[in-house]
Amino acid sequence: MKISVIIPTYNCSALLAASLRALQRQTLPRGQFEVIVCDDGSSDDTAQVAAGFSGSLALRYLWQADQGFRAATARNLGAAQAQGDILLFLDSGVLLAETGLEAHCRRHAMRPRQIVIGYVYGYMAEALHQAWGGPRPDPAWPGRIDAGQVEHSIAALRAMQVADVREGRYLRHGDELSAWAVPFDVFWTCHVSLELAHFHEVGGFDDDFRQWGGEDFDLAVRLFNSRGAHWTLDRDCCSIHSPHQEEVADHSRREQRIADTLRNLAARYPQPQLRAYLECLAENRQPLDVNDYLSRCARMHRQEIAIC
Repeated sequence: MKISVIIPTYNCSALLAASLRALQRQTLPRGQFEVIVCDDGSSDDTAQVAAGFSGSLALRYLWQADQGFRAATARNLGAAQAQGDILLFLDSGVLLAETGLEAHCRRHAMRPRQIVIGYVYGYMAEALHQAWGGPRPDPAWPGRIDAGQVEHSIAALRAMQVADVREGRYLRHGDELSAWAVPFDVFWTCHVSLELAHFHEVGGFDDDFRQWGGEDFDLAVRLFNSRGAHWTLDRDCCSIHSPHQEEVADHSRREQRIADTLRNLAARYPQPQLRAYLECLAENRQPLDVNDYLSRCARMHRQEIAIC
């Protein structure tokens, strides 16, 4: 077993079904990957939908009682039972390209202790494309998505100027994330992979996170602080984020939650990268690109030295 795909879900059976349909078409042999659906207490037909794929995927369905938003605990539940050497976290509604699992395995074979960020077409494309510096997408793009032909759909989305919402950062700072001052800035668990042993070494997700946002960032900081971690974006590890109702649709409320999380994490992990985030907040730089902020600070510092 090379890789375990962990998908947390809650009352979104149609999105889950789309993700599972895409996993049915993977080029990686079936015996080399498993899928673990971690249900955070759904009351819809999620269990039945997952069962419908058990004949075509090595799939396990895990359920926990609905006690509020517990995505961190759900993911930990899946990781505790994972048998693959690599963990791939996907969100419900994320459609992995047919060669996606092969790409993740290939990337991890290159060197140990990698944190691989997948490329996610369409995530928050309309709302944030201008702020992040990405292209303006054709508004008709959702109609071009086919969970049964993801790579074909990705080609169509590219033609419609649909990109990953983080593309502006990648263009500014490059794809080799380990060269960034703050590579954990783009660790969003809608599509990331890392070694199972590395995940357990840093303690997995913090179960204390009980609302949207923060649990992935907290894990990312601990991975960043771990010995020998190497961060990379792999554009071959690509996927599509199906448009749907966001957990926090109000952007001002979203930014407030991010700010609260950053303050808590800065108190927990006293390091300059997190303090820089808070400085960005103080300057009302929203949405945050802390790597851009630190680059600007470095340029100003070099100018001051030159003047002196």
